[in-house]
Amino acid sequence: MSSRPRPQSVGGVFGLLTRVLLYLYPGEFRRRHREGMLRLFVEMQREARRRGRLSLAAFRLTTLADLIYNGAASRLEAWLGAPSPRPSPTRQTPGSPRPQGAATMSTFFQDLRYGARKLVHRPLHSAVIIFTLALGIGVNTAIFSLVHEIFLKPAPYRDPSTVVMLWPENWFSASEFDYYRQGLSEVAQTAAIYGDSVTLTGMENPARLSGARVSDNFFQVVGVEAALGRVLRPGDSRTQPVVISHALWTSLMGGDAAVLGRELRLDGKIHLVAGVMPAGFHSLPMQADVWLPMTTDTSSSSYEGLYHLKLLARLGPQATLGAVSRELRSLALRRAQARPDLHGEEYGRQADARPIASVVAYDQRTPVLLVQMAMLLVLLIVCANLANLQLAAGSVRGGELALRTALGAGRRRLLRQLLSESLMLALLGGGAGVALAALIMETVRLPEETPPWIDPALNPSVLAAAAAISLLCGVLFGLLPAWRHSRTDLGHLRAGGRAHSAAGGRLRTVLVAAEVALALLLTAGAGLVLESFYKVSRVDPGFRPERLLTLRLTPTGSTTAQDANLLDYYERVRQSVQSLPGVQSLGMAQHVALRDSPWFTLMHPQDHQSPNGRGFPVNIMTADAGYFPTLGIPLLQGRLFAPQDTPQSAPVVIVNEALVRKYWPSESPLGKRIGIHRGGERVELEVVGVVGDVPYLGLGSSVWPRLYAPFDQSPRNAMCLFARTAGPPEQWTASIRQSVWAVEPDVPITRVSSLEDVVQDSLLMQRLLAQLLGAFGLLALALGASGIYGVVSYSVTRRTREIGLRVALGASRGRVLGQILARALRPVLAGLALGLAGAWILSGILTIQLYGASPQDPLLLAGAACVLLLTALLATLLPARRALGIDPAGALRQE
Repeated sequence: MSSRPRPQSVGGVFGLLTRVLLYLYPGEFRRRHREGMLRLFVEMQREARRRGRLSLAAFRLTTLADLIYNGAASRLEAWLGAPSPRPSPTRQTPGSPRPQGAATMSTFFQDLRYGARKLVHRPLHSAVIIFTLALGIGVNTAIFSLVHEIFLKPAPYRDPSTVVMLWPENWFSASEFDYYRQGLSEVAQTAAIYGDSVTLTGMENPARLSGARVSDNFFQVVGVEAALGRVLRPGDSRTQPVVISHALWTSLMGGDAAVLGRELRLDGKIHLVAGVMPAGFHSLPMQADVWLPMTTDTSSSSYEGLYHLKLLARLGPQATLGAVSRELRSLALRRAQARPDLHGEEYGRQADARPIASVVAYDQRTPVLLVQMAMLLVLLIVCANLANLQLAAGSVRGGELALRTALGAGRRRLLRQLLSESLMLALLGGGAGVALAALIMETVRLPEETPPWIDPALNPSVLAAAAAISLLCGVLFGLLPAWRHSRTDLGHLRAGGRAHSAAGGRLRTVLVAAEVALALLLTAGAGLVLESFYKVSRVDPGFRPERLLTLRLTPTGSTTAQDANLLDYYERVRQSVQSLPGVQSLGMAQHVALRDSPWFTLMHPQDHQSPNGRGFPVNIMTADAGYFPTLGIPLLQGRLFAPQDTPQSAPVVIVNEALVRKYWPSESPLGKRIGIHRGGERVELEVVGVVGDVPYLGLGSSVWPRLYAPFDQSPRNAMCLFARTAGPPEQWTASIRQSVWAVEPDVPITRVSSLEDVVQDSLLMQRLLAQLLGAFGLLALALGASGIYGVVSYSVTRRTREIGLRVALGASRGRVLGQILARALRPVLAGLALGLAGAWILSGILTIQLYGASPQDPLLLAGAACVLLLTALLATLLPARRALGIDPAGALRQE
């Protein structure tokens, strides 16, 4: 049997990679040697193939690594202006010709073997560098995995770059959805979505599910089909099908393939399962377990003033973000002119279209970026420290390098060897860092509010970033020492390997100055965030969270069919829970401060007319008579809700202090009337009381004017129960649950937590940011101190003979100490000056995350500088004391 003819060129994926990697070499080198190298590859591949598949795979792997290493090294040397590459002995197939250009292929493994021996011969030095790099790269990799999820991860949609969110006012009304859907010509389709959690009953236990109401074209806009069954389609609003998530299908229904057509009782109504979405699908920008048809009538005026929709659109074939944004602003301005009763003059001026991925975890973007920037600063300090360490280690190797130079090794060869050692250390540190990152991701838990599609993991992108960071670190801390020590002269041989260069000393002081400047930036930033967290954590929440338990009830079915049934149900719940011996007081409200998003409506306060007649925005929520005393919200004027505030009596309302300050600052608000729209009619409410302010968007945030409507006059389906207990509220959680279920067993109880936990959770992001930046600041101080100590210690060691001579000739120890300190602190002061200038310039970045702290606070900047200066002094004292203890006679005898 005749053998198959072998190709005469390197083909396939391997051939493509080799031709691409050849572009790493400088252009002149590539023009001279490209053809020769490719011919050599063909011959070596043929020889490897004859030896078997294992040899062929080994050949291809080593060839690609060789190309990357030598190509990058040659490119770097050309950029640095090193002498052009010289041919060197190469690995060659016996009997094959030696094409020109193959010379660079043999040094790769020689450098690796020699570098590995040097690392093993200095185990402590190598271990310190690997450990330091593992810390820096590991934490950076863990944080980058979060950055990747928030900033770089594509949305789980078809062609996600063409799916945008419309952003004129954050939320849209139904009539706006209809207006923009018809008016936007630059987009192919516009869809709407809003959150609508539902209660699932009829199963073993009632459950509260995250739900989303979507327009009939939502799934066409996102371009995702169901994994089982079908998605929602036009006309479904009449039949009420439901599409469920893959997670719900597997967890609640065991992945039953016969789920299609199955009945689900949601909020007391029967829905038929129409489809199951694929695993990993999320309906950005809001998560859902079930998707239901949107039943909002966009032409009905009853939805005017109700802004609850998010709008998504898919760009047309020729559309751009800029074109859609311009058209959106134009439509918004026209709408503002046509409907001045609904919109003010500013409406739509900031409208634009944004990529869907950019709105994911919008609130977490700035803190995550700050942490990533801080950690990169730490990594730069680490690299400066390690560069100093490599400079010191290279000085020790002066004799060895001089001997190699005397034996014919060129500067390029030495540069490549030294840089390869640094890169090996960096890759080892990177490998350990990846393991550390995996441990961090396994240990650290994200806040509960984090969207489920943010799932940090060591995916290929994160691993590639870790590899890139490792290589970059290797270049950063290895290039300058390698460049410096590759210029070794033969004076080292004449001086017995102890000759030193003033240039190396200057380079070390420059690195110390850079370390100090970066450390000051980080320390000042950490100080600002810590000060901000300290102040915001001491803000009065407006209520007493001690021994307060809250849980959310969502009755369905006949209970919610009529207001009378709802009032009766909650009254029985109140009596059942209140009868427990550990419950001291009980109250109910629609939302939990610092956790739930408030509802807004438009109001017409007495004696005030809005410019467009539309009314003023106000936060409104329902509460009962026990809410204020149970939470400890103070009554400032008038009265609280009373038994006489029934559905049949005149509507009343309690307002907060912020509303009084804004509309009636110099007169009593009691008896004033406030008009709101309820059920399509305008209702006049009488102000009967004023209570203290309670922030709802977070401690330290602005307090909006707020209306509290009595539960008996404005009953709501879902209500939060607040119980102040005699001891830790967790002790009464089970008994309170049983008391609620004793009234009606099918009511789901969700979001059970203590108010103290709610307050602490509201500070979670600030606390995490403060803890991380504080830790990074301390790490920067430690790294800066070790860098200064290393440089001063090295300088003292070098000057042992000089110091001995000075002391022997009569110089006082105080004068010697002064000289050592002056020389050590010179780069520190230069670094502080640079750091202060940088902190002043970059201070604006932190402004958005600060509460009660000025980013340009001179006292804080001066304090950070003093801390660093004190750290530098402490790091200098130890080697300085050692210098003063030098025995002059001993020092002279050593010479």
